[in-house]
Amino acid sequence: MNWLVSLPLIIFYLTLLINTFFSVKFFAGIVKRFDIMNIFIDISLVFIYGLLALALKDQKMFLALACLMFAVATLKYVSMLVQKRYAIYSKTLRRKIILDITGFFYSVLFYFLIPYLSLATAVWIWTIGFVIANVYLLKIKPFYAFTDEESRFLQN
Repeated sequence: MNWLVSLPLIIFYLTLLINTFFSVKFFAGIVKRFDIMNIFIDISLVFIYGLLALALKDQKMFLALACLMFAVATLKYVSMLVQKRYAIYSKTLRRKIILDITGFFYSVLFYFLIPYLSLATAVWIWTIGFVIANVYLLKIKPFYAFTDEESRFLQN
């Protein structure tokens, strides 16, 4: 494994796994047990995470798979938003959709910057931005928190 190629991808992947842990922990209390669409999308995401791990040697493939992952994650929360049983969580779901769409376009931007920057430079800048965003969303201004209305609903 060429560490100069793989190191930013490993950092990105580990940061993604940390974020995913908090996301799954947070949304586990919301998602209904037998939501078939959600189960299908979760299986797809697990498959994509596996492909990301296999692509740690290929920066361009990893970046393309990250775009796919953010797109599929967006579909997950859009599918929840349109269901009445998740209506009480609409603010949180909208925030998560915006976050995943931002991740998608952020990744697409760097994918298309590759011809103008070196691949390694683009991937390092992409990874550093992703890590900074996650520090902000997990530590500075925690993203995974319910609104007051949602918290009251969960307590009942």
